[in-house]
Amino acid sequence: MRTRRIGKIVAGVLAVGLFAAACSSSTDSSTSTGASTQPSSTAPQAVGLNEGAPALVQTLTDQLDSHVYLAAIAISTGLSAGLDSPEFTAAATTLDTNSQDLAASIASVYGADAGDQFLALWRKHIGFFVDYTAAKAGGDTKAADKALSALDNYRQDFGAFIDSATGGKLPADAVAESLQMHVNSLVSAIDAAVAGDPAVFDLIYEAATMHMPGTASALAGGISAQMPDEFPGSVESPGSVLQQTLTNQLDSHVYLAAIAISTGLSAGLDSPEFTAAATTLDTNSQDLAASIASVYGADAGDQFLALWRKHIGFFVDYTAAKAGGDTKAADKALSALDNYRQDFGAFIDSATGGKLPADAVAESLQMHVNSLVSAIDAAVAGDPAVFDLIYEAATMHMPGTASALAGGISAQMPDEFPTT
Repeated sequence: MRTRRIGKIVAGVLAVGLFAAACSSSTDSSTSTGASTQPSSTAPQAVGLNEGAPALVQTLTDQLDSHVYLAAIAISTGLSAGLDSPEFTAAATTLDTNSQDLAASIASVYGADAGDQFLALWRKHIGFFVDYTAAKAGGDTKAADKALSALDNYRQDFGAFIDSATGGKLPADAVAESLQMHVNSLVSAIDAAVAGDPAVFDLIYEAATMHMPGTASALAGGISAQMPDEFPGSVESPGSVLQQTLTNQLDSHVYLAAIAISTGLSAGLDSPEFTAAATTLDTNSQDLAASIASVYGADAGDQFLALWRKHIGFFVDYTAAKAGGDTKAADKALSALDNYRQDFGAFIDSATGGKLPADAVAESLQMHVNSLVSAIDAAVAGDPAVFDLIYEAATMHMPGTASALAGGISAQMPDEFPTT
């Protein structure tokens, strides 16, 4: 199972291409996300968060989150730069890397043939959403209807694949029915993107947080029920759910920050578009703070939110300085980020009772700052490497950060957050 990379900034709006399984629950993004089909007749084995079913559901959550946001970025890039532009090609290439990573995860469970079959289906459905986008942008109703028809056929084919792969643990009809809701939500998001409706930013966030964790839980739960010896443990344990929730929210933080800063670079930091994107990013910040508050109380949640908002502001300051060629202001923003690392490390150390020491947190944040600065520089320079940097920024750091935080909380409060 490969949980890949962390990086940053890009050009984008619009949510596209989710994967929905036999799990239609809409979950609050500030709490637990998703339920699974865990075997009821066998008591779950005692496993850590980095192994078995908890590790599997985290990996799938991270990869499916990335799929949504990278698809959004790619299609937005296609709308702004053209579907035949080098920018779109670069964004689509990063999206396809994620598709290959998802296929590798499937192959690691079911074998190479299943991985190849998954990849072919997955690439098809992305293509259908691109076709729909192009048709809507061009006002071609007939072509848009054709793309919707192709997506309807895809639902049936993908449902049959998941049914077969999971040995019926996720039935084809349920998968296909859930995919219909998924298609509907994506079509609404695409329509908003084509129309330039700022509601698209919220639709992207909802697409990732309302669907992806539940999908990952359903799939990982089905696999665990099918192969309990290979994937022991429970995706429903409080520790696993906490780890998954933080993974989803931290992934979303990276991508929404990338989208907001890219929007600020293209439309202006005083534009209505940036305000809308930044508002969605702040919703994610509030959801993260709510997760902290659910563990440590409202005061800790408020302290976290204030610190978290500060660090986002420092990255925006750095971006504005780089875009304006103001070296002094850029250095000032970097200095502020350095101070933030110390403050945030002290907060996490105190909150976890020393389970995550301040120095270790601050050191880890330095790597995070370095990667984000590189991504911002690429975004300002118009370097297409930015798309890979965004993907790396999310997948190389966020799952590990979520695991460290969830693991520290579980160690601190084993009765409240057991891993089984």
